Amino acid sequence: MQRAYKAATAASIAELEALEERIAEREANGEDPSDTILWMRQRIIDNIEELGRNLQAFAIEGATITADGQLESAILANEASVGLVETAAGRKPSNVSLGTSWTALPDEQLQAFVGFSGDGSPLGVLFETIPQVTTDAMQMALVQGISLGEGPRTVARRVRRAADIGRQRAETIARTEMIRSAREAQRQLYTQNPAVQGYRRQATQDSRVCLACLALSGTLQATDEIMPSHPNCRCVMVPVTMSWAEITGDSSIPDTRPAVATPERILAGLSDADKIAIMGPQRYAMYKDGKSLLDMVQIKQDENWGPTTRVLPIRNIGGSLSVKPPQPPKTPKQVVDPKPVEIVKPSINRDPQALLEEFRKLRPSLRSKEEIDADYQAYETERQAFLQTYRDAKLDVIDGIKEWHKNHGDRLKALKDEQKGIARIPQDVLEKMHQLMFSDNPITPTTNFPKKALLSSGQNVMPKEYEQPVNDALNYVAKFIDKRPFTNHTKLLAEGIDLNEVNLAIHNRKNAYGYCEWEDLGIIALNKKELVFTETFNKNFNTTTYSRTLAHELMHWIDNRDAQMRKRVSDFFLMRTKDDAGWYKSQYGGAYKPDKWPDPYCGQRYSDFERTMGYGLEVPTRGMEYLLSNPLRFAEEDFEYFSFMITEVLGTGK
Repeated sequence: MQRAYKAATAASIAELEALEERIAEREANGEDPSDTILWMRQRIIDNIEELGRNLQAFAIEGATITADGQLESAILANEASVGLVETAAGRKPSNVSLGTSWTALPDEQLQAFVGFSGDGSPLGVLFETIPQVTTDAMQMALVQGISLGEGPRTVARRVRRAADIGRQRAETIARTEMIRSAREAQRQLYTQNPAVQGYRRQATQDSRVCLACLALSGTLQATDEIMPSHPNCRCVMVPVTMSWAEITGDSSIPDTRPAVATPERILAGLSDADKIAIMGPQRYAMYKDGKSLLDMVQIKQDENWGPTTRVLPIRNIGGSLSVKPPQPPKTPKQVVDPKPVEIVKPSINRDPQALLEEFRKLRPSLRSKEEIDADYQAYETERQAFLQTYRDAKLDVIDGIKEWHKNHGDRLKALKDEQKGIARIPQDVLEKMHQLMFSDNPITPTTNFPKKALLSSGQNVMPKEYEQPVNDALNYVAKFIDKRPFTNHTKLLAEGIDLNEVNLAIHNRKNAYGYCEWEDLGIIALNKKELVFTETFNKNFNTTTYSRTLAHELMHWIDNRDAQMRKRVSDFFLMRTKDDAGWYKSQYGGAYKPDKWPDPYCGQRYSDFERTMGYGLEVPTRGMEYLLSNPLRFAEEDFEYFSFMITEVLGTGK
């Protein structure tokens, strides 16, 4: 990058240096200083114009150099991540490796990091600013020097120094975007591999560390979250893994995972002079008096660099701009002394507050700690026995962990919820809550299982043994949804299609439990490989059951047929996210608005559809999953979203 910039500016810099010599000659010959100033001014203006033209060519070359560096950085991250994860797990036992189970990113996914900046725009857009920034700085230096009455040689020297601003900016862009590509490759690798439970930010442990990076060092983040950064940031993303004892099932292996690089641990290795150099005298005094380092920094969304850290001015420390935890969601009024009631056919199915009050009356009591611990121990015993079958058969244990999580992940989540004081809802109680939300006049879709000739590439005919339970699950979910007119409002479905018909198939697409096509027959395809199918429908809506995915995709099916609901969903999404800083990249493709959703997928963005369909395509789908799996928790943790689902999605907004 330096060589390219030097080549683009060499002639102009040489001209400016020669100009200083000619000015000295004119002064030695006794020429009038005012004449020299005028003569110098015109030559500098000509020089600036020529430099601007040369830098336009450099902008293209600079973007190309940086894109090549992005790809190389992503490849290196792809290759090095196995060793990094193994190191994060602690001292590795002999004859044990993660290498056989590690999911590397394919070449086409690595290419996705190349040629784009942190906000998703082409790199060329950033580099295109360099000619203007540089020439503006040179012109400002010329004006300032003359207005301050500086001598001609001093003015020329000031202008020459300003020409270096473009090089500094180019190097900052290149360095920042190459580091970002490496981090994004790492983050996506972490997301796709079950051994990684999250990652921690780790600041550079020297006296040059940025105060914002130091304050955030050691913070734990989910793998689907982008690490806030800043130009020239040197922080790394250290994976948080299971211990080798947990990975292998051998409890005798000691836990040797490295200690977390917290701010306190980093500062303990630095001198007072180093600490003052990092914080400044006033901030260091505040820190010694007990002020948290987190109160001295802020995270905000930058239009060029994405989620960005910065050190707050001293006047704002501890004020409203400091880093704060997310705001809690809106909560409804509390119910006093709820009493059990007999469930009858309700007339409250579209009254969110009344539903919540009835849900609370059905709330089960918390089990004792001993009962929960016993269940947890039984769960762990079963898990270890299951994984032992993989070890005995010399199969990849990570594959076993994936299979166990697929079938028992919701069971573990329920136990962890109980440990946090959140009562598990028994199946019979959950079904009573469902009945309270049933529609008085539900939709009545018909099911159809198309033949192979009508299916898209990658789809297959639904197996006969699945047809009845899938049909029963579809009819059960339909009971929640009020009847409404269906139209082909997107104009994407086949002309003359029966809009009340749900066409169902299966697929084996990787990393997709299911999908609903927006065009032609609007087929809903369920993943035969990833989902758990049962011989009969048992009203189980756990994460990996076909019934939960079917409910999710049915909401897409309705979205494609109900223009009024689509408008309500889009308006709700924009209202919820209007104060958000910007879009964050999502593991599901595209981006999401962070807002305060129960999970980022609720706020998923599909820019290809926004022009014709609006926003918030996953608002009704994920909301339906929460209503089916635990409506009480959904209502208590996000009453606004729960209310919208009851009145505007299950209901028709009237």
